[in-house]
Amino acid sequence: MSEKIELEAKWLCRSESGFAAFRAEAIRCGAESGRPRPVLIKDSYLDTRDSFFGRRRVSCRLRNAGGRWELTLKARTALKAGVASRLERTIPLRGRRSPAQALARVRAMLSAVPGHESLKEVFVIVNRRTILPLGLADGTGLECAFDRMVIRRGKKAVRMLEIEVEFLEGKRAAFCAFVRAVKGNGSFSPSSKSKVATALAAFSLGTRASGDPAEAFSLCPT
Repeated sequence: MSEKIELEAKWLCRSESGFAAFRAEAIRCGAESGRPRPVLIKDSYLDTRDSFFGRRRVSCRLRNAGGRWELTLKARTALKAGVASRLERTIPLRGRRSPAQALARVRAMLSAVPGHESLKEVFVIVNRRTILPLGLADGTGLECAFDRMVIRRGKKAVRMLEIEVEFLEGKRAAFCAFVRAVKGNGSFSPSSKSKVATALAAFSLGTRASGDPAEAFSLCPT
């Protein structure tokens, strides 16, 4: 299990040419890039029948990335100039599992959550991601992700191209300075809403806040 305050910046792309433009801009801003690697990710966002997590402004995500399963709870926060800082807790689900087995495991893990037996997929994001390591001159480590996403709920679908840069290690001030230095050129620009916020708006899934996010985390295994 890992728990951290996630710090990441996001940019929205008009087309895939924005990915190459961003990499060139990152290098101009002093970053060194490593070797890119692709990964196929399927994120199932779960909630109970009465929206336990949604009402507490927490995302409950079951992820399969390259065959590895994990459960993540993430606090929802608004983006400020494309930057988000939020609490995140991730628990690996070890061993090979089918989607049905993974969901059953999550329901068992979240047995303290009221209505856990009704947990189901609310929407899904299928993401063809390219991961690009970035390093700053002072040793600060970042991870850049070029995301090609299809967000689905039933027969409805939304396509989205996004760039994420996550702070991994080193100096947070260096990360923030790098983000401020990056200049969009028309092919990419700071995101105004996250992929989850995009899904909630697209599928009219917004719920009124009526609980404490800390309660959701307190009922999740540590």
